[in-house]
Amino acid sequence: MPGWMHGPGDRGPTSAGQFTLDYVQRKLPGIPPATFAFVDTRDVAKAQILALRNGRRGEHSLSAERHMTMADLIKLYE
Repeated sequence: MPGWMHGPGDRGPTSAGQFTLDYVQRKLPGIPPATFAFVDTRDVAKAQILALRNGRRGEHSLSAERHMTMADLIKLYE
């Protein structure tokens, strides 16, 4: 169960990728006052591999790097 994933190779784009594109293209009227659990897509891939190797049927795992606000995320792109 990953957090809000950001990273290279977003072919969708996912909701996280679309938010980034909208911000970069100045399509957002403002920054939502939301918070979320941020995680790099590469870390999620590593966690999934570990879960396949070591997990048991019925188990769940969380993949999240840190909790942040949308405003903090935007600062990463400036």
